[in-house]
Amino acid sequence: MPAKRTANKGEDKEEVPEDESASVDPDENSKDKGRKASDSPNESSDSKEDGQLFFSTDGSEPEKENVFADEDSGTDSSKPKSGSNDQGGKNERGKQPGDASNGGHPNQQHQQKKQGNQGQSGQGNRKKQNWQEKKKNHKNRTRQKFKKPRRLPYEETEVKPLEIGNLLEKEELKNLEGISSLAEAFVASDSDPLLLDELLPLSLQELKDHVSGLDLEIELPTAPLREEIFDLLLDTCLEKVVPVRLSGILEVTEDGHGFLLQQKDDYRLKSQCPLVPAPLIKSLGLRTGHLVKGFVRPKMEESSCPVLVQVEEVMNGAPEEASRVTPFTELIPYYPLDRIYLETKPDVEWDNVAMRVVDLVSPVGFGQRGLIVAPPRTGKTVLQQGIARALRVNNPQAHLIVLLVDERPEEVTDFRRQVPDA
Repeated sequence: MPAKRTANKGEDKEEVPEDESASVDPDENSKDKGRKASDSPNESSDSKEDGQLFFSTDGSEPEKENVFADEDSGTDSSKPKSGSNDQGGKNERGKQPGDASNGGHPNQQHQQKKQGNQGQSGQGNRKKQNWQEKKKNHKNRTRQKFKKPRRLPYEETEVKPLEIGNLLEKEELKNLEGISSLAEAFVASDSDPLLLDELLPLSLQELKDHVSGLDLEIELPTAPLREEIFDLLLDTCLEKVVPVRLSGILEVTEDGHGFLLQQKDDYRLKSQCPLVPAPLIKSLGLRTGHLVKGFVRPKMEESSCPVLVQVEEVMNGAPEEASRVTPFTELIPYYPLDRIYLETKPDVEWDNVAMRVVDLVSPVGFGQRGLIVAPPRTGKTVLQQGIARALRVNNPQAHLIVLLVDERPEEVTDFRRQVPDA
C-alpha cells in the first residue's frame, strides 16, 4: 500500500530556512518515495486511458491531450488524483498545508496555468477537419473559369464552321418550282458533269494537282485550304455551266431540311456538307440514312454550304421508288436465310484456315449477329480483317461497313490498308 501523506511535511517546510533549502532530510526522502509510489498507479491508469479505442458515429475525432503541458507542470496533475483517493483522510484532518490547492508558490501556479492554456490553444489549432467539413469547404470553393485553348497556326482544322445564313428564308428554296428553276441551268448543259466523289478522298496536295490539271483554268492561291479550293471550283463551274454531281448519306433535321454527310468525314456535319431543301425531302419521302445522289450548286445567301438542287438517284434507284421502301423500323426480324461463305482460295494473303474454321464451327449469314470473345493480343483484329476481305471476294454486292471503337490509330491505318474498299 502507498504511504499516506502526513502533516509534518508542511511544518518542516516552514521551519527550514531559505539558506538551508538545498539540504534534504531523510524523512523527506521517505515521503517522496511514498509520493512516487502513490503516483505510479495513477500514471499507469492514464497510459491505459490513452490506449483506449475511440468509435465515432458522426465522423468527429477525439480530442488529444497536451502531453507537453503535463511534463512542464511536473507532478501537480497527479496530486488532485491522489487527493481524491485520500478524501476520507481530509475530512477527518481538514485541509493540510501541503495540499495542491494551497501548496506551491503563486508565481509557479500562474506559470502552470499559462502553460496549460497554451497547450489547449495549440490543441485547437492542430484539430483536423472531418470529412463533412472538408466537403462543405470544397463546395464553397470558387472554381476557375475554363479558358478555351487557342488554335495553333499549324493545325489543319476547319477555318469556318457550318453556316446556313438566309437559305431557309430564300423564296426559291421554299417550293419545288423555285428549286427546279435553279437546276435548269445545269440540265441544259452539254458538258460532262464533274464528280466531286472522286475529289473528296484526295489529300491536299493531290487535290491541288488535280484541280490545276482541269480545263476550267482555276487560279489557286499560294497556300490554299481544302474549303477554299472547293469554293473556287464550284464558283467556276457555275460560271461555265458545268454540272457538279455529288452523293452522300442523308441526315434529316427537326426543321425539315437535311444535309449530305460524307464517309471521309466519318459522317459528321462539316461546313461544306450540301443542304437538301425541305420540299425535296417531303416530295420524295426521303429519310435519314438514304444514299442520295444529285447535282449541287455553289453556296449563296451568306452560307458556307452548297445546295442540292436536283436528286438523281436514291439508294441506287429511281427517286420515286424511295417512298415505296418499307422503313427499317417496320421490318420483321427473322433468322438469317442467306449464308455467307468465308473460305476462299488457299493462296490468299489472309489466313484461309481460320475462315474455314469459322464456316465449320460458327457459320455466318446475312442478318447474323456475332461476338468474338478472346483475351487481349490473340488476333481478334486480324480475324476481323480476314472476314472483311473474304466477304469482299465472295460477296462483292454487299455493302461493307467497319466501325472501330477505341482502337489505336496505328491499327486503324493497318485496317484501312488491308481492306481499302470497305
